[in-house]
Amino acid sequence: MRYYNSKELGKICRYYRKNYTTYTQADIGEELYYSEQAIGCFERGTADTAVILQWYIKHGLTGFKMDEIYNILRNAEKL
Repeated sequence: MRYYNSKELGKICRYYRKNYTTYTQADIGEELYYSEQAIGCFERGTADTAVILQWYIKHGLTGFKMDEIYNILRNAEKL
């Protein structure tokens, strides 16, 4: 069960990576010890891994579309 719109969150992270960084999915995977496929799944919204989201935040996502990200997470279903 998903508690937030992981597709929209992944879409924002993918857009940020492609347009504001020089990192590839393989670079992120290598740094986090995840496969490139795992990063791709996160960016497509089929995997929701907090460690990957933290990587994006650590690498500058905090200044990019944070209102949208906060709304996605704020509107999550209650656990």
